Amino acid sequence: KPTSGTVSVCGGNPYSSKETRRRIGFIMDSDVLDVLLTGRENLEFFYELYNGSRPDSGFINSVLERVGLSEEAGKKAGQYSKGMRKRLEIGRLLLYHPEAVFLDEPFSGLDSGGKELLAGVVRELKNNGAAVVMVSHEAEFALGLADRVVLMVGGRILANFSPEEFSNAYVVSGPDAEKLGGIKFGPKSVILISRAGVDGLINACREKGITLEEVMPLMKAIRREG
Repeated sequence: KPTSGTVSVCGGNPYSSKETRRRIGFIMDSDVLDVLLTGRENLEFFYELYNGSRPDSGFINSVLERVGLSEEAGKKAGQYSKGMRKRLEIGRLLLYHPEAVFLDEPFSGLDSGGKELLAGVVRELKNNGAAVVMVSHEAEFALGLADRVVLMVGGRILANFSPEEFSNAYVVSGPDAEKLGGIKFGPKSVILISRAGVDGLINACREKGITLEEVMPLMKAIRREG
């Protein structure tokens, strides 16, 4: 585990600089909502925290409408379902203009409509110049939003792909798999990029006399590994 070091975000230290923290947006797997405040009151509180002034009620209404919580705005956040709380968290990102946004499993708890909502907000943030870092097991949704895809195993970066490379990545397993080069994925498996698909990989291995046990898309292998 790391024992020392520093973190710099947007050129500042988020631990010691309030101004730096105001330039950062985030959604964690566990939310930061006040369960004793209503949905509306939560947004009003966070708006004032981020912007240093009280919000216009019309603006808060527009955010509530966008995240689909207008009719639930008067209920305490503690009464919200997980999906509703996540929608309110998405609303937090619309209260200001963060320059760096960190999303930890942001699709968790959302229905299909909520996932589309989040995807739209992420695209909007990117179009406004924000850098977005997302950790997600929802590869299908995340892949459509990404400029780069980083694969981490055991807390270490294993590979860094473009979305196209990730879509064409396969895990090749067998006693001679490492002879193919690529990125080591397991004891007897490597990751290879193949725009020719599974058949292309199998044919290439046959030509080299390499014995294979299994070939599968990287996304499927990740799901299987859990």
